[in-house]
Amino acid sequence: LPSIMMWTVIGAAILLLAIRLLGGPVGWNRFLGGIPIVGPMFHFAGVAQMLRLLRVLLAQEVPLPEALRLTSTGTASANMRLVADWLAEQTAAGHSLSALMASTPRIPASILPIVEWGEKNQ
Repeated sequence: LPSIMMWTVIGAAILLLAIRLLGGPVGWNRFLGGIPIVGPMFHFAGVAQMLRLLRVLLAQEVPLPEALRLTSTGTASANMRLVADWLAEQTAAGHSLSALMASTPRIPASILPIVEWGEKNQ
């Protein structure tokens, strides 16, 4: 029985290492985000960090596409870096931030009314 437990622990460690190495930062973040109970908290922490950075930059009147690019470089979550980069490209092309955020499941829907209000009220 102890040897079965030891091999189970070793196998789990190898599996986690493979996910981390082969999946890269994005794969690892998606793996962590898929863990029940803890995963959503991990994901929302990344979203909150991204939005805090974006808010600070916009308060300093940095143009939205540039603020999103800078937010991407300062965000720890690899998933949120991808989202911020995508948002930067799309807003630079003239698309609405709220419409873009509404189109991705990576941004919680509860944030959308705040972003829409901000777009209307500068």
